[in-house]
Amino acid sequence: MEALGIDCEALLDTAVAREIAGLVAAPDEITRATAIGPDNAAGISLIFSAKEALYKCLNPIVRRFFDHREAELVEVDAAVGRFLIRLLVDLDTRFRAGRVFEGSFGIGDGHVHTTIALPR
Repeated sequence: MEALGIDCEALLDTAVAREIAGLVAAPDEITRATAIGPDNAAGISLIFSAKEALYKCLNPIVRRFFDHREAELVEVDAAVGRFLIRLLVDLDTRFRAGRVFEGSFGIGDGHVHTTIALPR
């Protein structure tokens, strides 16, 4: 494995989720994230954590800041705890806009846990 990004976030309460939703996610992402349940706050928590895991995985390689709006959650499979996330910007020659990464997630004890592993 070349890199690993792991994140753990407390599930957001509804008011905070509503407040930050536009900062971390596009409306289509929020719709996709509701696959984990009818609670938008849990979906926003998943989006935030997935993007943090992507950042933690790639930042040590590209040594460049990128924010939550530069990646997009494109698929969520709640049955197996898997998600796909796509870069919306070029980070370097290896990590270009459109590249998709697979991650895993779990929700329990009031937290969402996400992981993205970059194979060699």
